[in-house]
Amino acid sequence: MNTSSASKGFTLIELLVVISIIGLLSSVVLASLGTARTKGRVSAIKGSMYQMRTQMGLYYNVYGSYGNIVNCSTGGFLDGGSQAILSKIASDGATSIGCGSNQPSGTNDTEWSLYVTLPGGGGNWCVDASGKLKTTTDETPSDGLCD
Repeated sequence: MNTSSASKGFTLIELLVVISIIGLLSSVVLASLGTARTKGRVSAIKGSMYQMRTQMGLYYNVYGSYGNIVNCSTGGFLDGGSQAILSKIASDGATSIGCGSNQPSGTNDTEWSLYVTLPGGGGNWCVDASGKLKTTTDETPSDGLCD
């Protein structure tokens, strides 16, 4: 006669251990996903700044100067293409956007710079008329060039 009782299924302890392992793994994945998302936003901003350098070069070729760059957030960059790029940079999460030129207000600029503070503590990023595209410590280059 067979008197052993073989139980089928899992115990409550075994189920709790499996659930806790799944929870731990999902929290690790979600944490790394947030970092990847921030890196993606930073890359998008840098790409847009590269586009701005090209856009301003095209503007200079047509008009012979960079226009009157006074304030990038209120139309300092004159053409619609530049404004669209600035809007994209802002929507990608740049925490501050600024621009500089080497001429006083009301005159046509021969140098320009655009600088942003990157999200996630990524520092400051700058692009200018000389073709520089780099990390900078200067948050507000007033001479129109990235230092």
